[in-house]
Amino acid sequence: MKKNTVLFVIILVVAYGIFFFQQSKKEKAYQEALNKYKADRAAWDALVETRNTQRDAARKALEDAQAKIAAMAVTDDATSPTLSNAQGGGATLSTQRDLLTKVSTVSTAPQHTVEMKLYSIKFSEFGARVIDWEINSSEYVRNLKPGGTRNDLTTVPLIPQVGDFDIRSWPFELNGTTARDFNDVLFSMTQEKVSGGTRVTLTSDPKDDMVVVKEFLLRDDSYVVDLKVTFKNGGTTRKRLGREKGVGIGWNGGFGEPEAMDRIHGTTRTVIAADDSIRSKSIGRTDAAYILESASARIDWVGEERKFFTFLIMPDAVNPAQSIEASFEKKNDDAAYQAKGVNMPISVQVNHASHDLDLNESYSLLYQVYAGPKNREAMKDDKFKIPPGAVEPSRLIFHEIPMKMNFMRAPCHWLLSLMIWLHGLLGTWGIAIICTTIIVRLAIYPITHWTIKNQAKTMAQQAKIRPELDVINQKYKNDPMKKSQAMMQLYRDHNVSMVGGMRGCFPALLQMPIFMSLIVIFDQSVELRGQSFLWIQDLSQPDRLIDWGVSVPLIGTSLNILPIIMAVTSAIQMRIMRVPMSDPTQESVQKQMTLMMPIMFLFFLYSLPSGLSLYWVISNIISIGQSYLTKKIIADHMAQHEAEKNRKFTIEKSTA
Repeated sequence: MKKNTVLFVIILVVAYGIFFFQQSKKEKAYQEALNKYKADRAAWDALVETRNTQRDAARKALEDAQAKIAAMAVTDDATSPTLSNAQGGGATLSTQRDLLTKVSTVSTAPQHTVEMKLYSIKFSEFGARVIDWEINSSEYVRNLKPGGTRNDLTTVPLIPQVGDFDIRSWPFELNGTTARDFNDVLFSMTQEKVSGGTRVTLTSDPKDDMVVVKEFLLRDDSYVVDLKVTFKNGGTTRKRLGREKGVGIGWNGGFGEPEAMDRIHGTTRTVIAADDSIRSKSIGRTDAAYILESASARIDWVGEERKFFTFLIMPDAVNPAQSIEASFEKKNDDAAYQAKGVNMPISVQVNHASHDLDLNESYSLLYQVYAGPKNREAMKDDKFKIPPGAVEPSRLIFHEIPMKMNFMRAPCHWLLSLMIWLHGLLGTWGIAIICTTIIVRLAIYPITHWTIKNQAKTMAQQAKIRPELDVINQKYKNDPMKKSQAMMQLYRDHNVSMVGGMRGCFPALLQMPIFMSLIVIFDQSVELRGQSFLWIQDLSQPDRLIDWGVSVPLIGTSLNILPIIMAVTSAIQMRIMRVPMSDPTQESVQKQMTLMMPIMFLFFLYSLPSGLSLYWVISNIISIGQSYLTKKIIADHMAQHEAEKNRKFTIEKSTA
């Protein structure tokens, strides 16, 4: 036994040393990348400040010139005074907007923030882009900060705010237009209150021969946004919409903040709903673009997802998508992504068939956009206009289970629904988890009790034949084959099941699907994100009783107390259930397993979500109580066995 213990300790120390060395290398590389990012960012911020000062000065000069010309009350024709009269330029009044466009950028053009009940969106008039989209619902903003510390966030950002704002791409840019690049022109923005929300309209210069209007319908009580893009041909010739890939819109520039792109919050993947299934793609810096055409699959919607949040673009069924394209966007790449080593940023584009616009013709593209939590109630919103046969957005929840165990999806939904119902009754997620544990254990109690009774019966039968087993072990200790044959015959003669001792594993095996489902629930359910209980700040993360800030292999950067309690209660439960063995070797192995198994569980499961650890701790406490019950049942069976043995002995003695 001592040799095995020493060997186990040596293996544990060596493994710990290897993990520590590898973790130290990763930590050093991360710090180097982070320091480089900070230095690059500081230099870039200084450059941006200088450039913005210059652009602000140029824009102010142009605005002053425009004001002077407007005061002259001139007409826009070839004989009109030129800007040279005001600032030394050479353009006529009709080109004022073009000149303003030339000195405008995303940073310098007018920006407008629209605050809704659940989220806020910031629009830039330059290109009619969305440059910020943040969830501000108190339901999802709590006890959180990028990186997982305990400081509070005020919003959940969905658009990365990194890189060169005036060069990078942004969501809802147009792709495929041939008349001109409408991503680089100024739009005028208006907003009006409508029933249940706000309508935001961005319109390009109405004097152009091609006019683009982007109309967003934002709702107060829903994350579903309606988007209508209209092209109007006001020129004298036909206009072509769409290049070789067609015409459409995209969500460019990535999804989510890179500071939150870690293992806890999840990296970003592209998701495509096509042919009644959901496909997910992780696209890195060196990966080729992923293109799916409607000729090979019916495309319902496309988007990107993280662990807790997602955005989706759903084209209207009247004008379905001809193709979608997902690719890594190099011009949006930034050291902030590299420091975290995540597969960001990804661009997703939805393309429709090309279209020729006749004179005075209008052509519209209709979309529904969802940018919000992966919450079943929110994603089953009746505001979604889902075509018959299309994939429902709510199917994105638990759509991919680790290790391809997708058959666990239904139990995940059932257990989550149970916890949501209990939370609605009790008001606290921690108590809801405890009650879920009790309900699960009560549900499997009949099988557990049957198992305990049969195990007790088997152990009593084995105790009855133990003296004969000892004789066989001694008689055939040098002949394993004959010993095995003799033991099998003995079991048959006394009608004892050789696998009876395995019945004790049934309750554990029965709980494995439940336990695996709970791993997925606590890891992926946005309902548990940021929910606190006692000292636990976030039930979807380790409980982090103490944060020490230094990464230690197998342990991480914090002291998590729940896994330790889990290991201790597991050891107590295993010790209670330990049955004395007549074979010293088996007795030694059993004692070692009682010690080693909880230690292995402690290290393997140390970084699990605290909600799952809480479930396991409560389950272990219940198991300890059942173990005492098992001991009592076993003792009763043993007492019955001894009483029967004494009764037979008394009868035999009296008849002798």
